[in-house]
Amino acid sequence: MEKLKEAEKILPNNPLIHYYIGYIACANGELDNGEVEYRLALMYDPKMAKAHYELGKLRYLRGDPDRCLSEMFEVEKINPSYTELKKYPNVDLIKIKQYEAKAYELTDDLLNAIEAYKSVQAMRKNDKELAKHITKIDKELRTQAHSHKKEAYDIKGSVEALQKGLKATDNNHLTDAQSDFARALELWPLNFRAKQQLGFIEEINQHLDLALSTYDKVIEMKPDYDGLYYNKGYILEKQNLLAEAGLEYQKFHELAHKYPYDPKHVVSLQQEDARIRARAQQLKERGY
Repeated sequence: MEKLKEAEKILPNNPLIHYYIGYIACANGELDNGEVEYRLALMYDPKMAKAHYELGKLRYLRGDPDRCLSEMFEVEKINPSYTELKKYPNVDLIKIKQYEAKAYELTDDLLNAIEAYKSVQAMRKNDKELAKHITKIDKELRTQAHSHKKEAYDIKGSVEALQKGLKATDNNHLTDAQSDFARALELWPLNFRAKQQLGFIEEINQHLDLALSTYDKVIEMKPDYDGLYYNKGYILEKQNLLAEAGLEYQKFHELAHKYPYDPKHVVSLQQEDARIRARAQQLKERGY
């Protein structure tokens, strides 16, 4: 990292340097710094596919499937020959489609989710679990298509308010965004994406306790979304609750079956948890 920082001083407009700084920052649990560096890389070269991909992955891990999806779309627009010409790191197509599929599913676009999962399936033969998942989503989609039950909430209006709030957040109009997300939840109380965005705004405003409380409620709404636990772990790290953070990362691993970055950082947190527990047991045995 030190050599990259030195290189950044010499070549401040080099997107590749910012990309690598961002990736190392994320691996070290510094997600905010990583996002800043990815965005700098894309400011200096909007056609750097790997930076779009890593930014999309990061947004997924922060509980933000909408921005994850938009970044994956940007990756697919970029000609691979440009990446090769610039000597940028390549992006694995199967990973792009995996994130697209998961983000589509989380945003309730089941038809596109099935198509994306099928693209993954074509590249990953004999994956029985994936085949089962596609069948499950297909059944859910068919059930929706044959349902004549009137919706109790204005889901379409809620999603429109959510999208309006996302744009306001991107333009740093946080008060307007807050109102939009609150409206989205008023129209559809189960809109976990709007609730998560309210947590992001609380986090931006440095109200970490409020943000954590909001993120806990989102997890209750969408307990199978692995990224929500990674996001919670990160907030706990910000609060220096390292052992608790390690437990949340472990919950992520139980759902995702792997870590998104080098696991050294997460392992160090889990070791801290083990040390704390061992120390507490020693004190208990000594009667303190």
